[in-house]
Amino acid sequence: MISRQENGKWLVDIRNNGRGSKRVRKNFETKREASEFECWYKAQQSIDIWEKQKDTRRLSFAIQRTWIEVGKFQSSGKDKNSRLLKICMALNDPLLKDINAEMLMRYRSKRISEDDIEAETANKEMIFVASVMRHAGVTPPIIKKLKVIQEELRYLENDEIKKLLDYIKDRSFCCYIVSRICLETGARWGESSSVLPHHAKNEILQLPSKHTKNNKPRYIPISNELQELIVKNAPFPDTLSTFRRSVEACKIELPDGQMTHVLRHSFASHFVMNGGNIVALQKVLDHCSLNVTMRYAHLSPGHLKEVLRFKPSWELMVA
Repeated sequence: MISRQENGKWLVDIRNNGRGSKRVRKNFETKREASEFECWYKAQQSIDIWEKQKDTRRLSFAIQRTWIEVGKFQSSGKDKNSRLLKICMALNDPLLKDINAEMLMRYRSKRISEDDIEAETANKEMIFVASVMRHAGVTPPIIKKLKVIQEELRYLENDEIKKLLDYIKDRSFCCYIVSRICLETGARWGESSSVLPHHAKNEILQLPSKHTKNNKPRYIPISNELQELIVKNAPFPDTLSTFRRSVEACKIELPDGQMTHVLRHSFASHFVMNGGNIVALQKVLDHCSLNVTMRYAHLSPGHLKEVLRFKPSWELMVA
């Protein structure tokens, strides 16, 4: 039996063999720890082993275990593992049981002040540490996320799209096709540039799971014209530098980090402005959460028109 005490702690009170058997009562800081102990004790039937057990595992052990069992099978696993190893070194490879909120907050503050990292990067690092601790069966400390200021997404107007595509087409036809795929499907640059001829058929573009960010295949309708361009010209060489030079030549100013992503933002923005459904857009863009897709909702023709419809109507009152 697990119950919460007046002091906020969680009490485990159990008798493994019913009335008359040895009674065990033990307090824990969290309900999760209490549940883990209860399950363990029912299996072990010995409090002495639990008391004598000492967790000497270090953060490096948890990182290595997570990499072997999970990380190496993820598309972003290498990057995540590399970041975790740097964090582990900065923290002097502490014991898992000694990692607390104060330790991690000191590390985060130092990273922000000395390395000038963004709030989003700092939040990700804390999430990475928490994930390896959970994988090792240790409850991570709770740390409040830093507020991330969302930068306005830049999208290309129709005249900018035409100007850019015309410029690219004269210099690299393959870069032109990859740009068209991004603009007409919302696919990321890496996904678009990895397309092969057999991925386009029956006017459907298949994006294989090994090339997508979330490791899930996507199927997006395309025009017959774009399908023929893909079938006749894929696979495509690396044309990223051509795209960058074209953007600069067309004097299109973009926020940091939105170079090729501006094509994806342009697809999503025009999709919504032309009356597209926000839920359908979420599926096309492969967003895990609708909250991410809602960044484009303000562009909808009918967005918040209820504000005008249902506001107070004091103007209609006769004096």
